[in-house]
Amino acid sequence: MKSFCWPGFFLLVLFAFAWAGMAVASEQDQEAASDDQTDAQTQRPDADGFVADPIFADPDVVDKRDGWYRDEQGRVIIPREDGSTYVLPRGCLGMTGDPDPQWLDQGHFAVSRGLCWPIRWIDRQFGDVDEEYGYGAGAFLSVEYEREWRALQGSDESVSISTSISLPYLEDSLSLFFSSRDEDRDRRRSAPVDDADDEDSFQAGLRWMLRATEVINLDSDVGVRSGLRPFVRVRYRQRWMPEDRWFVRVTQSLRLVESDGLDAATVLDIDRETGGNAVIRASSRLEWSEENVADGVGWFWRQSLGYAVRLDERTALNMGTRAQGHTRPNTRVEDYLVSWRFRRSIWRPWLFYEVEPFFNWRRENDFSQDNGLWLRSEVRFGLYED
Repeated sequence: MKSFCWPGFFLLVLFAFAWAGMAVASEQDQEAASDDQTDAQTQRPDADGFVADPIFADPDVVDKRDGWYRDEQGRVIIPREDGSTYVLPRGCLGMTGDPDPQWLDQGHFAVSRGLCWPIRWIDRQFGDVDEEYGYGAGAFLSVEYEREWRALQGSDESVSISTSISLPYLEDSLSLFFSSRDEDRDRRRSAPVDDADDEDSFQAGLRWMLRATEVINLDSDVGVRSGLRPFVRVRYRQRWMPEDRWFVRVTQSLRLVESDGLDAATVLDIDRETGGNAVIRASSRLEWSEENVADGVGWFWRQSLGYAVRLDERTALNMGTRAQGHTRPNTRVEDYLVSWRFRRSIWRPWLFYEVEPFFNWRRENDFSQDNGLWLRSEVRFGLYED
């Protein structure tokens, strides 16, 4: 997507926000939502990658100097210059914040409502008409723009979209998903040994949660990938806590894709909470696929080590390193990477930016140092987690 015009994309999004905001304002849609309904919002879809999102409990001290903060009732508050405060509307739950919402929030709510209300109507058909309305139904949508600069390979840019649909009247066992990037792959596109082309990253389908407990998750996907190739996948996850502040998670998945054949992946994550809203993760990944065997490269492996810390309510830092390669013609490292990722929520809890400088050494470049920088921005709609 090297010809993508990001200024035009940004202006188009702003225009859509403004237009949608005026439409919502004309409706005067003042809907009420209880605290229990607010708690029913779903989490962001789980990802295998180690993402430096705020992942711990709320800090004892809240920074109120700029941006936003959360009050005792859990509402998101934005300070005004005159000393007053502005209560932010929440996702799909209606304009329950400030009686005079700003155009940016009106536009965001219009998009979120457009995502959630048709899903809620459909989900309602599976429920008891005498039951309380299921506000947990709806959709989550993430739009991410990334710009990459490399000393040896120049620059590139991309836009990715991912979404999931929650249907609580089906007992949280069934959900729909769509993504323009493969959730089973590392979100960074720098790795030469397992890169998927942009044309081969789309996937959409139906996810059935076969079993979900605090320790074990078992789910199955049926859907299509790029080129409308059908696929089916089964994934099993189990989590232990062998010691205080130690967490171990094993993930095993098996997938069959038309024309690509069968592939399997085993992932071992070991986390250690260090206090101070920080965690260390060591991750090992081993993949087998008929495609790799046919290409004569054997198994793919990756070993990574990361340290993530939440600096405050809106800011997180992730420092990590990894090595990866294949087992044929012999087991050796093909790629090294060291990076520092700074992630912050700005203006609103649904808007993020990331700055990530990195150093990369590849065998194909005789392990010459390739300095680079990733810049990302992300907007979340619907049942986002604030």
